[in-house]
Amino acid sequence: MGVFSDIKKAVSVKIFQYELTLGLYMLEPIEKAIFNAILVLFLALMVYAVHHYLPDQASYVMSKTRYYLSAESD
Repeated sequence: MGVFSDIKKAVSVKIFQYELTLGLYMLEPIEKAIFNAILVLFLALMVYAVHHYLPDQASYVMSKTRYYLSAESD
């Protein structure tokens, strides 16, 4: 049981650090839930945007870099 209690303690310390860093410790539980929901939504949208748009943008930048370095188009 020592491993589980160590993991539980480490997680609770990280949650405590998260709440202190963002100032969530002074909010009501419903306000914390709303803030965390907005944060999770924002992060999910960012991950989706990076996953969806980054490959095309990276290939575009690589083609432009190749053009500028070699002065030849594809």
